[in-house]
Amino acid sequence: MKDFIIDACNWYVDTKSNAALKKQTALRFKNRYRPLLEFLKVNQLLTDNNRDLNKINWLSFEIRVSHFTPEGLELVMLCHDKWLNDIDKGCNPANIRMWERNLHRLRETELTSMH
Repeated sequence: MKDFIIDACNWYVDTKSNAALKKQTALRFKNRYRPLLEFLKVNQLLTDNNRDLNKINWLSFEIRVSHFTPEGLELVMLCHDKWLNDIDKGCNPANIRMWERNLHRLRETELTSMH
């Protein structure tokens, strides 16, 4: 599969914006994605599960297809758009229950198909 960007902080900020606005946008992007990345990392769904989430430059950070294992990408395809829509409607980005439920279903299906 061709690598492409799923989401990127720089999509939400004008390059001509002042530093304070850029910093605010990066903080919003971090607050949105950090809980999710922690969940994905703990569940071994990222290609680089050793990445230090404290050292990410959030303003330039991109979520790419290549960041995910095959199982992680399957989960992203199931959840990402709905999760973003929920956040746009005011849901807390740290609420990753949908991700947890779908991962459980994926892994359950995987186990039953092996037998």
